[in-house]
Amino acid sequence: QCRFPARWNWLKQQLGIDDSHDVSCPKFADWRGGIQADGLSLVFPSMYLNNPGSIFGHTFLRFDNSRSELLSWAMNYAALTEDDDDVLTYAWKGIFGGYGGIFSMMRYYEKVQEYSNLENRDIQEYRLDASQQEIDQLLRHIWEVVDIDFRYYFFTENCSYRLLALLDVMREGSSLGARERFPLFAIPVDTVRVLDDTG
Repeated sequence: QCRFPARWNWLKQQLGIDDSHDVSCPKFADWRGGIQADGLSLVFPSMYLNNPGSIFGHTFLRFDNSRSELLSWAMNYAALTEDDDDVLTYAWKGIFGGYGGIFSMMRYYEKVQEYSNLENRDIQEYRLDASQQEIDQLLRHIWEVVDIDFRYYFFTENCSYRLLALLDVMREGSSLGARERFPLFAIPVDTVRVLDDTG
């Protein structure tokens, strides 16, 4: 239950299991309590030509806190690149999955500092139509995947792909279908289009 809270919550709903079977999960409870999200936004920093991995822009999620937007938590998915890779190595690893990809949580002001203040990128924010129950389920699932090392592919299994997969978990029965919609490539602006098209 403590390692896979989203799956446990789903099983409870499907099998009619009541809360009396829950166990105490203090680490998850402390982590979840610190986020204090009352809304959810998709954030889209525009392209950055000085970094080949960001030539199509980027997307990440912000867990909105109405008391302080900049202190809200952001969930990012990115490649774990190596600083000493030359351009050819970088391209090869990026295209063929040579880098790990990992989810991480940080304060939103850190992302604003990185994208707007240091790289002069425009940042667009899109408030998502998500209920508190859906946000809670998304956070349960992020707890399940936040320390997992995925393979990162620049054109397919990138930030756009992973975010759509997360949002599919958040809203049961949704049809974002990252794998079906983007069999060859996915770019960050596609995430915005898909969310707009599906309401």
